[in-house]
Amino acid sequence: MQISSLIGRKIDQTQGFLEDGRRVPLSIISVAGNVVTQIKTQDREGYNAIQLGFGSTKATTKPILGHIKKAGLEKTPRFFREIRVHDPSQVSAGKTISVEEVFEAGDVIDVEGKSKGKGF
Repeated sequence: MQISSLIGRKIDQTQGFLEDGRRVPLSIISVAGNVVTQIKTQDREGYNAIQLGFGSTKATTKPILGHIKKAGLEKTPRFFREIRVHDPSQVSAGKTISVEEVFEAGDVIDVEGKSKGKGF
């Protein structure tokens, strides 16, 4: 699969040890529940991308409910992100994407985060 990104939520911070005894910090990130909510193609939108949804929310607006029903989902994701892909025909709306489909053991990944500002 050509998807190179997933949406996740930081669960915990811990530590691990390398073979030579050095300690390294580790972040535990939950990426379960990434679902394709929309497929954007060159013909319709002018670029190829898929829209992923992550998490769940109770309250939602009617436009978002209509968007979710088109994908065939029952629960409304809390977060939506677009990921550019070369060929969006490999996935379908409503498909759940797992970590094993995107990454392999030993892959080096980049992580971006968004934190709450506290004003000082």
